[in-house]
Amino acid sequence: MRAVVTGGAGFIGAHLARTLRERGAKVVVIDDLSSGRLANLSGCDVEFLEASILDRPMLDTALGGADVVVHLAAIPSVPRSVANPLASHHANATGTLEVLEASRRAGVRQVVLASSSSVYGASAVMPKQEDMPTAPLSPYAVSKLATEAYAIAYHHCYGLDVLPFRFFNVFGPLQPAGHAYAAVIPAFVDAALAGRPLPVQGGGEQTRDFTYVGSVVRVIADAVERGVTSDRPVNLAFGAVRR
Repeated sequence: MRAVVTGGAGFIGAHLARTLRERGAKVVVIDDLSSGRLANLSGCDVEFLEASILDRPMLDTALGGADVVVHLAAIPSVPRSVANPLASHHANATGTLEVLEASRRAGVRQVVLASSSSVYGASAVMPKQEDMPTAPLSPYAVSKLATEAYAIAYHHCYGLDVLPFRFFNVFGPLQPAGHAYAAVIPAFVDAALAGRPLPVQGGGEQTRDFTYVGSVVRVIADAVERGVTSDRPVNLAFGAVRR
């Protein structure tokens, strides 16, 4: 199996690339290194292409002969999208459309895509279920809702097999902690190791379903190997809500 991982030098992507290689797949990574790091793939036998998913010729090169695409490339972070909504839209929504079109041109049999629990907005209903109304409250959330909607439309219009996952607060090794948009767990760990106070926002009553990156990539790899598809978004979470 030949698998392409967009954003494969990022936190989740690098773990997935290693897992797919360990399972015998040939892996091509395309990443512009805007948030990923080549060091994340150190020692991992993959074909690496440094390029944006908005670079159509390079995307066609990456997807040539591919069986499966796992589309993880995105500009992450709600605050970043609020600061620069156009950049978030171009990378996340238009980028997804480019990946889907390239997959159609290449005859890819399956596209797995990363959406986000942020599409649910501020609903207090727990647990979050796929049949709940979506209410995105940031440009990032809107772009992720567009990601999954485009995937589902391509399934119905072109017969492309897709699997849109909604990720919930993924954490684990390789997750960066040293920038303004760090997620809460690496920020906590970094502060604790440095002896700084933990940066707590709000009143501490917020709830999150933290999902370990190893669990996430195993689910994705299993879905790729088994050819699992869905014409509706699927929550990738385990219901272990933490305060």
